[in-house]
Amino acid sequence: MRHLILSDIHANNIALEAVITHAGEQTWDNCVFLGDLVGYYPQPEAAATSLRALNPSTCILGNHDAMLIDLARGKPLDPSQGSNTVQAILERQLQDVSDNTLDLLSSFKRHAIFDGWEVTHGTLREQWAYLISATEAKRNYPLMSTPLCFVGHSHIPIAYVHNEGAMFWRSVPFKAEDAHYPVPEGASVFFNPGSVGQPRDGIPLASYAIFDDATNHIELFRVAFDIAAIHALIERCDYPRALAERLEYGR
Repeated sequence: MRHLILSDIHANNIALEAVITHAGEQTWDNCVFLGDLVGYYPQPEAAATSLRALNPSTCILGNHDAMLIDLARGKPLDPSQGSNTVQAILERQLQDVSDNTLDLLSSFKRHAIFDGWEVTHGTLREQWAYLISATEAKRNYPLMSTPLCFVGHSHIPIAYVHNEGAMFWRSVPFKAEDAHYPVPEGASVFFNPGSVGQPRDGIPLASYAIFDDATNHIELFRVAFDIAAIHALIERCDYPRALAERLEYGR
C-alpha cells in the first residue's frame, strides 16, 4: 500500500490545496497526517475541510492542535507551550473553527503503529520535543516499536538513519524538489516529510511524502504554492506580517 504522509499544515489551506493537486498526479491509497492542522495561518476551517476530504486513516495530535483543544476546554495555556503570537493566533482560531473541527482535533492520536512502521508528531520520548539531530534520534531509538518512524514538528525534511552494525546515527537531508529514499534493509530510520504549510529549511516550497510499505521506499515531493495569496490573506485577516514574509525564504 502507498501512503500519503502529510505534516504541519498550520491552517495554510492554499499550500494544502497545492499539495493535494500535486498528490493527485501520484498514486497513493491511504493518507496519514502527522499533526498541527491549526496555528500560524488564517484558514483553519478550510484546512480541516480539505484534510477530511482526503479521508485519512490516522491523524496524529500536534502541539498547536493540543493547545487549541485546551483553549476550547477553558484550560489556561502554559507559557512554555508557545510564544505570545502563537497563543494569540490560536485564541483567534478558536472563534473561527466549527464544533466538527474541534471534534476532529480531539480524535487525533499521540502515536500509531502499523505493520513495520509507526508515526508520531514530536519524539517518542517527549511529545513536543524536536527530533532535529542524530543524537536525539539515538536517544529515541530504544522506544521505537518498528524500524521506521515518521515524525513531524520541525518542518524540515530529513532522515536520521542507523544502519545495522554501524556505531553512529547519520542524518540525510533532502534539498531536492523530488527525492527518493529506499529505507536500507536492517536499518532503523526516523523520517520527517517536512511541512505542508510552513517550510523551514530555506526552500520556500510545501513538502510531503509518499511511502510504499511493500517496497519500503519513500518519495519526497516539493510543491510551489501561491505565497502572494497568503500575503493578501494575512493582510486582510490582520495576522502578523512576519508569518507571510517567512514563507518567501522557507524559514
